[in-house]
Amino acid sequence: MRLSLIFVVFLFVTTSFVGCVKREKGCTDLSSLNYNPDAIYDDGSCIYALPTPIIYYFSRFDASSVNYSSISATQFQVSDSYYLCKQLGSNPNFAFSYTDTLRQIYANSLSNMLVQTPLTTTLSPNKYSGFGFVASLNSKMNKTYQADSIADTLLSIIKTNALNGQIGTPAVYTNQDGIDASELLHKTLLGSVLYYQGTNLLNTLFNNSNTTLVSGTNYTAMEHAWDEAFGYYGASIDLNSYTNTNLTNPNGNYHDTNANYVIEANGEYNFNFVTQAATLALDNPSQTNYNTLIFEAFLTGRAGITNKNDTIRRQQATIIVEQWEKLLANNALYHANLLSIEVANIGTPNQNTAAINQHWSAMIGYILALQYNSQKIIAQTQIAQLKTSAGNFPPNSLDFQEKINEIKQILVQTYHF
Repeated sequence: MRLSLIFVVFLFVTTSFVGCVKREKGCTDLSSLNYNPDAIYDDGSCIYALPTPIIYYFSRFDASSVNYSSISATQFQVSDSYYLCKQLGSNPNFAFSYTDTLRQIYANSLSNMLVQTPLTTTLSPNKYSGFGFVASLNSKMNKTYQADSIADTLLSIIKTNALNGQIGTPAVYTNQDGIDASELLHKTLLGSVLYYQGTNLLNTLFNNSNTTLVSGTNYTAMEHAWDEAFGYYGASIDLNSYTNTNLTNPNGNYHDTNANYVIEANGEYNFNFVTQAATLALDNPSQTNYNTLIFEAFLTGRAGITNKNDTIRRQQATIIVEQWEKLLANNALYHANLLSIEVANIGTPNQNTAAINQHWSAMIGYILALQYNSQKIIAQTQIAQLKTSAGNFPPNSLDFQEKINEIKQILVQTYHF
């Protein structure tokens, strides 16, 4: 009797214990990103690694998880500055008031100002207010190397020359030493604003969380930082559908991808660095195609972030930052080569002083732009050597060929061009 009672109690306890085992639900697929080893029943919640897409589009909750609208506005600010400078130097009917517009684009937060760069199709948005709050270029600028002082001086040169009746000729943006303010201002903004902001986001990406969504959005802080860096590079979401010839032709750097009869500023327009990379690729088809490398790295890295793969994210960030720097350096080399051609004509009927000013100013502008990456390949001492060789103003002597060769040698040896 006592033995039977013990058996019954044991059976009751055992049965009760089994009945209390937690029957956890979750993802039971080992190949998923959220595999739950404690799950007994698969509840259909498995999440799988996102494949690398062919266009820069990422989504969550059936909506885009990419947002860099304000960065597109910054790109247009830089493009508009360059466009207005060139119009002041070529169109005698261009209003003097545009010199004030130039200053406003650089120094002020913009509201109802129209985007100045002309398109053959309607741009959306076509006013800066449509991008949300648009910070001034000055407020986004890295001022460590006096970029603000350089920009202020160049804008003053343009306004003074315009006031003195030089609108409609390159003299409106050329100072007494021959410096081309349109080129140097453009490259100063490229380096101290766009390049600085983009590489800084990638170099400090690890400071951003990738575990929870930013409040009120459907992206993590790390995803958003990566997307903004993409915006600072300035590629359309379908860059790989363009040819280099398209990108360098007038109005060939944008198209209506989604067929809604407008050009979406965020995604359907290719900006500054992209068209420059295309120019280099056409000039020398055998060299690196920076657009291909950088765009693919942005796609792969963003997919890696979404998939929580830190190794891929780090690898792709390194590729972008290094290739972006080489793009700037190669642009400096490109203008050094063109400058060499023009210098060879000094003292001959073929001398083109405006072209000498242009290529020298672009070359030194790209050299100075290299400074704005905290993880740069080139040493600051080498940049100092490049600046010394370039001098303080465009050349007027055949002897400058020796200095050009010094510049080319440093760039080729540093970047293995």
